Amino acid sequence: MPYSKEHKKQSRQKILNSAIALFSSRGFDKVSINDLMEHAGLTRGAFYAHFDSKQAVYAKAIITGAKNSRFMSEKLDGASHKDWIRSLLFGYLSQEHINQELPPCPLAFLVTDIANNETEVQETYARMFRRLNKGIELQLKEYSKEKESTPPSK
Repeated sequence: MPYSKEHKKQSRQKILNSAIALFSSRGFDKVSINDLMEHAGLTRGAFYAHFDSKQAVYAKAIITGAKNSRFMSEKLDGASHKDWIRSLLFGYLSQEHINQELPPCPLAFLVTDIANNETEVQETYARMFRRLNKGIELQLKEYSKEKESTPPSK
């Protein structure tokens, strides 16, 4: 009996979660497919049902990790752009983030691997890095508008 779509989706997510955690802490070269699958609690054969190669899961881990990073999506309702920028900077540059006590951000921790990987991985990393920069730039522009429209306090 074939696995359900939901089971396949959960298995893929387990692999991606493992990839994000292991690649972020060890780097590309020090993680094997066996390591990923053992960490995910799945068999090596299950890997190939979801990904063609280690490079493919690495590229997808960068995208998934970045999209799910609290720093990419933490514009809380009602928060000012200034508060978002402050939260981003203090959180992203915090000792907890540097020590990976928070969920890891692949954009910060995989940068040393990019020069050693295939074009697909490099392009994925560059695309996500540009997206992060664009998001920060937008918040800074909005903050500038917010600041310009606020009358000076007396």
